[in-house]
Amino acid sequence: MAKRSVAGTAPNCLAAGVLLGAGSATLAFPRHSESAVLAEAVAPYSGLHSRAVAVLSAPIIRHTLPVVLSCCLLGCATAPLSDTEDVCAIFIEQRTWYPAAKRSAKRWRIPVEVLMATMHQESRFEARARPPRGRRILGIFPGRRSSDAVGYAQALRSTWRMYRDSGKASWLSSRSCFNDAVDFVGWYHARSADRLKLSPRNAEHLYLAYHEGWGGYGRGSWKRSDKRWLRDVATKVQGRAEIYRSQLQGCDTLRRRWFFGLF
Repeated sequence: MAKRSVAGTAPNCLAAGVLLGAGSATLAFPRHSESAVLAEAVAPYSGLHSRAVAVLSAPIIRHTLPVVLSCCLLGCATAPLSDTEDVCAIFIEQRTWYPAAKRSAKRWRIPVEVLMATMHQESRFEARARPPRGRRILGIFPGRRSSDAVGYAQALRSTWRMYRDSGKASWLSSRSCFNDAVDFVGWYHARSADRLKLSPRNAEHLYLAYHEGWGGYGRGSWKRSDKRWLRDVATKVQGRAEIYRSQLQGCDTLRRRWFFGLF
């Protein structure tokens, strides 16, 4: 993959781990070529390119890489939420999610409630969610999944690659990290709103475009008689967005924590 600066991209848990390690000189990577690429990636954040190169090239790093990756994955993965129906409860339980959702909403001008309603429908906020498998082959072997979608946003690999290649995200971003996933949903909805002339608050039709793709939505594939189920789901997403919006407006605890910097 081509080397690219990540200045101005969405925050990423692994990038943060690299920066933390750079400060203590205990983090590096196994090959010098990879070290140089990663040094370029973290330089915009640290402002210490030469130091980053030296740290990331240290031989000791190859021994600490598994630890760093494990910490990153643990930071992305979360236990199942106790209540997915109350968006205030979600943000209080996972305190890093609210600032991430606010950043995405501000960056892409898509309301927080629309972002969260989309992710609720796609994964119920499960980091490792994947489409169910089909019927077993010969009654023994697991069937194939309907797609390679994975993570909070159920993003396809090809669409995620488009998001990263647009320069709006780090190449270290992960579909199983909430921060990255909520930014992806904001990016996709923003492009849908622009291309298809949809309101940023129209969760129903933004979801239809999210499911069918820009081309499919434009052709009206969601209007077919065999897509009645999809229209019903999109209506539910709209309803959930409205419920989430009402909950956010009345969430005094959440606003107090945000104001006093407790998130």
